[in-house]
Amino acid sequence: MRRTASAAIGIAMILGACSPADTAAPSTEPTTGTVDQSTTLAATTTTVATTATVGATTAVSVTTTAVPTATTTSTTATPTSTTLPDVWWLADDLFCRDLYALGYAYPEAALYWSTFDTPDRMDADRNGMPCETVYPQADVVAFWGQSATLGTTMITVVSAWVQNWYDGAFVRDDMPDEITGPLQVQCSDSWPVEVGDVFVCRGIPQTEHPNSLETASLLILVLDPSGKAIWSAGTSGPDDTAGLRYAYHVAPKGLSCDDLIDQSVNAGPFSRYASPPDDAFFYSMVYWSLEGRPSYMDPDGNGIPCEDLYDAERIERILEGGPVPLYVRDVSS
Repeated sequence: MRRTASAAIGIAMILGACSPADTAAPSTEPTTGTVDQSTTLAATTTTVATTATVGATTAVSVTTTAVPTATTTSTTATPTSTTLPDVWWLADDLFCRDLYALGYAYPEAALYWSTFDTPDRMDADRNGMPCETVYPQADVVAFWGQSATLGTTMITVVSAWVQNWYDGAFVRDDMPDEITGPLQVQCSDSWPVEVGDVFVCRGIPQTEHPNSLETASLLILVLDPSGKAIWSAGTSGPDDTAGLRYAYHVAPKGLSCDDLIDQSVNAGPFSRYASPPDDAFFYSMVYWSLEGRPSYMDPDGNGIPCEDLYDAERIERILEGGPVPLYVRDVSS
């Protein structure tokens, strides 16, 4: 995500510290202590399978005591701290291994990668999941919410559906003032998804327009295997899926549908009590998806959480696919 946007989101959510690493050559910076790290990880997924053995000896400055190693990592000493600076204050050229050595956990490593424009040096296979060969697989899976068996619909199929919607919606010259477009949809993620999954792409404005905005983030929720989707476009949200996952990482867990629209409940970006009902319903669906689609938010099991709180006709229109709120779709009248 863009550095300025990430900082704003992070400060608002009181971001914590964490730790990653990466696949590049060992650091050569001066040191006063030594950490010997030998890690063998096997990360297997559908389509984006990776099996990597990483051996690295990294010299780092250590000011804290050793802690027990994870079951998937052999480490003699790992610096830890509860007062690490937020990642956007760090230099912009660090590797995953550097963040890990400094004491940042995987969620912060992913946030760093997102904040500094998703550098390839931290994501060698370009699958949108940085540092996955250095961190324990369990940490990576816990952050991304990816199961061993992924969905069967490719993100490229969904993004093509979104692109076709924009291409079809903005064929006229007299676009409504509320609309920004057309947009070119660009997605950095490449893993397969299933119905109900969420991810973030970018919308790049392609024409000059009196109401044109800067590059927007498109928070997309998949509706069916054909690629049909609903999404929210804006410039204040996460720029990529890593930013979205981090926002969820620091948000309260186990919230109900009522909690998400309760003004006394701080649900971070998933609180939509002050927004149009379209947005409130959409973000309830996003939170439900990130929570693992719990049945208590969808008691009848029809794949539509929180529907008792919203107008049935509006829900039906939203589930036809397209952007929310609904007024941004009305380009034909």
